[in-house]
Amino acid sequence: LIAPPGPGRVFLNGGPTPVYLRPEEYPLLGDADAPILLVELYDYTCPHCRRLHEMLEAAREHYGERLAIIALPVPLDAACNPLVAETEPRHETACELATIALATWRADPAAFAAVHDWMLRGDDPPTPEAAQARAEEAVGAEALR
Repeated sequence: LIAPPGPGRVFLNGGPTPVYLRPEEYPLLGDADAPILLVELYDYTCPHCRRLHEMLEAAREHYGERLAIIALPVPLDAACNPLVAETEPRHETACELATIALATWRADPAAFAAVHDWMLRGDDPPTPEAAQARAEEAVGAEALR
């Protein structure tokens, strides 16, 4: 989804009421003032999201500072997403992984990109324990809590 530049950028404008996101209030990969802003909806346990991440990283490399991405986790796990009726086994750790990523961002926004990228690399998602250890390396255990 591409949003035009402005103080409150449009995220979705297909329904009766547009939804506005202020990029500086969310995990952001890139500069909040970039002329191209995408919103990435993802789940760390989703194989399709993992492939999309590779493509978005290539786009960031190509467009440089002209592109920024708001990273919004949407776990495909009924434990934390009321829109999911039943959790598939492959998504059973989605809530935990999203929580770890968001805790990393809250502890140190500058550390988020590296942890986010690490969690989406490869064919399989990390275990919550491995993700927790990686996030603690990035921001410290106390800050992560």
